[in-house]
Amino acid sequence: MLRQPNGLGDYGEYAELYDVGRVPFPDWMFHVLCKKAGITYGVANRMRTVDVGCGTGVATRQLVAAGFRDLHGIDIDPKMIAVARQRPCNPPFYHVETIEKIPFDDCRVVTAFGTLPWLTLPAFVNIWYMLRIGGLLFYGDEDCLESLPGEESLPGYARAKELRAEALKDWSPRESFEYHYQDIYDESRVDTFELSEEKAFAYKLSGSWQNLVSLPERDEIREFYRGAIARQAGATGKVKWRFKHSLMCGTKPAP
Repeated sequence: MLRQPNGLGDYGEYAELYDVGRVPFPDWMFHVLCKKAGITYGVANRMRTVDVGCGTGVATRQLVAAGFRDLHGIDIDPKMIAVARQRPCNPPFYHVETIEKIPFDDCRVVTAFGTLPWLTLPAFVNIWYMLRIGGLLFYGDEDCLESLPGEESLPGYARAKELRAEALKDWSPRESFEYHYQDIYDESRVDTFELSEEKAFAYKLSGSWQNLVSLPERDEIREFYRGAIARQAGATGKVKWRFKHSLMCGTKPAP
């Protein structure tokens, strides 16, 4: 998880909550990744792969399931990495480091799940140097399409959207992606997941925008989500939420 000067992306003591709340990416995204990397999904491979901004390793563990074995997860937050290392999955190897200073080179694949909008220009440049000629940069993202009545009036919610827009006002990671890489492929789908009431509650609390508010306000946010999700779930104790999943990938061209 990328740490931003404005607070978005900071978790620290809330790393465990992030890990519990995140919803795994759908399998189809990893099938696309494997196809573009020229490998078979689920068959072990030794491609050097780095997952940048890996957080607690939610997507990194999915990369292991897809077959990646020479795999490294990188995150700036030591508490996020500590949670990742507690999970029963070997590989990957986890490292605490900034993307701007990742020491790897000659990588066959670099993945960035949910991190592209937060990449600084120096980080984007270093990823370029990490990849070998013909190496694949793969970006995946998710966006929950379910907005609960009254959610946008929660403390910090609107401000988080403003800060995200501010972070992207000077440069566009997507435009840089399309300009510097070739064989660009992108795809998006809307997937519906059935979540338990507790999982839905944890998901809503896993957004880093809540670090923009005070502790008393966090109690207000928890109370709001607990009630709103319970009303939506009703007697079933479950909700069906739609998520828009998007991916973009491209290869590093020869000079």
